[in-house]
Amino acid sequence: MTTLLLIAALFAQPDKKGFATTREAMQKVQLVIGEWTGSGAPEGVKETAWAEKASWNFKIEKDVYSLLLTVTDGKLMKEGHLTYDLKKKVFRFELTRPDKSKVVYEGKLDDTQLLLEEVQEKDAEQERLEFHLLRENRYFYNVERRRAGSKSWELVCNVGYKKEGVPFVRGEGPKCVITGGAGTISLQYKDKTYYVC
Repeated sequence: MTTLLLIAALFAQPDKKGFATTREAMQKVQLVIGEWTGSGAPEGVKETAWAEKASWNFKIEKDVYSLLLTVTDGKLMKEGHLTYDLKKKVFRFELTRPDKSKVVYEGKLDDTQLLLEEVQEKDAEQERLEFHLLRENRYFYNVERRRAGSKSWELVCNVGYKKEGVPFVRGEGPKCVITGGAGTISLQYKDKTYYVC
């Protein structure tokens, strides 16, 4: 009985190990790489929705991998830098808003959801971003806020993205042998075909 309880406890615990390298961490979120067309909508108000564009790219300095975001016509984001802190075992997102103010978020990846909370003093008003990495041609994020002293989060708005030049619905295609993403270029080697991004 004790063994069963120990096994159950182990499975109930979140993975504390994190990622061994920043490269490994970025591979888990790399499906956002590319050019995207998005639309955002505020929650519970009569403001009109808006359209925006986003571009995600790798930034590699020596052995440190990260992602850079540039948003055009965005109401919530202008630029972003997504990194992984190997000591704290958390993703870190440094965001610049359209009004040039800056905010920092930290959080973890759970399967296809990257949950990032604003780094803020205890009991202060706080914001969080929920990135849902659905598939190579679709992702969205929600913005939620928690009032000072509150324990519950309220949805503020959401922004959904579709990858430019990629059909919204399509069959499973070839995979890139390097990244595991969509293989768009074919190479022949010893009578075999390999795909790369």
